Amino acid sequence: MYSYEKKSIVLKVFHQTNSVSETIRILGYPTRRQLYSWIDDENLPSKERKPLPRIANSPDHPRNPPLDVKLDAIKRCFELCIIELVFDAEGHGVDFVFRYCNDEMTVVEGVPVSEMLNRSFYEVFENGDKKWLVTYADVALNGNKHILQDYSPEIDKTLTIYCFQPASGYCACVLIPS
Repeated sequence: MYSYEKKSIVLKVFHQTNSVSETIRILGYPTRRQLYSWIDDENLPSKERKPLPRIANSPDHPRNPPLDVKLDAIKRCFELCIIELVFDAEGHGVDFVFRYCNDEMTVVEGVPVSEMLNRSFYEVFENGDKKWLVTYADVALNGNKHILQDYSPEIDKTLTIYCFQPASGYCACVLIPS
């Protein structure tokens, strides 16, 4: 990539010599192809950019809202829970505790939110499957994002679960029943 100054020097030497080969021999740059491209572009009219419309960035509707505003929208529209992972002495995920559940979780899980909050998954669902613990631990520890889709025998539904890390040690899950 050549700077604007280098490009203008090359074109000035070209106009003095009227020779592509001589210009390249004198300066040592650019390639023939590049110089011919610059010569062709030199005669084109400059492109005027269309002005972009001004977008109001009001406090009520910010362009890049903070995380709490985004989570608030998710909480109102989807089944959402935020879980804290519980690890054994070797660092393996063994359980998780519901730290936040919106009201839509009652519809999906079939259990009142009050019975889920601050309780272990295996207290709420005694025969719960441990198949998703590894993925939840990866999200909570490493901040990776995952999309899971599988049958949940605890609630007898197929779920699509979008997992992301809201804070270290936590996994947020947006559940969408199929």
